[in-house]
Amino acid sequence: MNDKVVLLVGLGNVSKHIIDFLTRMEPNVKIIVATRNIEKAIEKVNEVKISTAILGISSNISYYQMDINNIEDAAKSMKKLDPDIIVNCTVNNNPHKALNHLTFSNDLGYGHFVLWQIGLALNFMKTVRAAGLEDRFIINLSYGDVVNPILKSMDYHIDTAIGNINHIIPRMKMAIKKIKGYELSDIKIKFVGGHYLDLSISYSGQTNGCPYACQILYKNIDVTEDFEFDQLFKLCNLKVAPGKEHNQMAASDCVAIISAYIHNTGFFTHAPGVNGLPGGYPLKVYKHKLSLDLPDGITKEDAIYINQAGLKYDGIEKIEKGGVIVFSDKIYEYLKTNISFDCKYVTPDDYLIKEQELTEKFTKAIGRQ
Repeated sequence: MNDKVVLLVGLGNVSKHIIDFLTRMEPNVKIIVATRNIEKAIEKVNEVKISTAILGISSNISYYQMDINNIEDAAKSMKKLDPDIIVNCTVNNNPHKALNHLTFSNDLGYGHFVLWQIGLALNFMKTVRAAGLEDRFIINLSYGDVVNPILKSMDYHIDTAIGNINHIIPRMKMAIKKIKGYELSDIKIKFVGGHYLDLSISYSGQTNGCPYACQILYKNIDVTEDFEFDQLFKLCNLKVAPGKEHNQMAASDCVAIISAYIHNTGFFTHAPGVNGLPGGYPLKVYKHKLSLDLPDGITKEDAIYINQAGLKYDGIEKIEKGGVIVFSDKIYEYLKTNISFDCKYVTPDDYLIKEQELTEKFTKAIGRQ
């Protein structure tokens, strides 16, 4: 019997998918949904209990009212719940929703949109610390390539984030199968790179010069040199449903990592923000350790350097000690010109102020179209 307790903080689209998958894959895990909107939590919990019962599964899921904007009260609640795994599912606004209404090229990167994630992510970690639960397994769902290293620069520890670079891997495997006829289960890919590459490869089939490192194994034999990567990436341009419709992929990432942690399997995957590092990495997931499994010849220092360079393509010039975020000139000038948002850098004291300003400027710009 598995008696692990998973606390999901926030009830958005991704966390709803996580609940659906986790209750079916790990029925013995106790899931607690903590959110401000208790009515929606009640609806989701009841839906899951009914739907899993139809499948003959007795799901162990409950809800709890929590507002991490009230850190003191939220910390008391979190300490009382005493979870083994804590997942930050909070986000104030969805940048993809805004971008659907405003002409915006993926080439610019998504750097400034970290402002829609970092404020609540910081409150989340302040709550975890105040509850005395920093030793638990902590997962962040919000733009982990950038948010996790920002929090690390402020001396907060998050074990890992999910998604982003891992969404390229199955596309690459399918492309390799198309070229060589290999079975997906016989292919292993070790890829170092960040969020920008997920966007550029998935949506345009190219890297636009963003650095990466990759090793391809077939039945544990290195076959990297057998492939032309430009051709491979072109075949990765596969259409998926836009916006929140494809959040099942992110939920799958999260559930796979939770399951691997619980069962100490050493499951191989890719994830961003591992132990607060910038960008994305191949790794193995154990109960008490996340172990990087890098391409042959690539050191940890090499991988960090590649990912730091990749952040610049995504609109992040650098992350300074204490949580100071410096944005790239390209995205800074674009947003200043197109929506009158003037923000070259931001400090933690201004996270929420600049987030609100960005929302207001985007809303105004959308209204003009």
